[in-house]
Amino acid sequence: MFSDSWEIQSSLVSSPKCPPDYLHHIAEGIGKELGYGYILRIISRNPQVKQKTLKTKANGPTVGPRYSQCAISALENGKESANHQI
Repeated sequence: MFSDSWEIQSSLVSSPKCPPDYLHHIAEGIGKELGYGYILRIISRNPQVKQKTLKTKANGPTVGPRYSQCAISALENGKESANHQI
């Protein structure tokens, strides 16, 4: 059963064992919905996230700067740098 609960999805995407395709799916789906933006910051910090997901989040017109900051940092300075963003 699929759950769109913010708490459940945040827990799943924060796991280093979360599949990259699932991270992308969540970033492209509920990550764009009002109230779910912070999940994009969590996804950007996951070591399994693909470059295409980071690029989508860093350059997406619907993603505010507050939520794209980690993706931009990961693209420009490596994934580890996203962990140092506030």
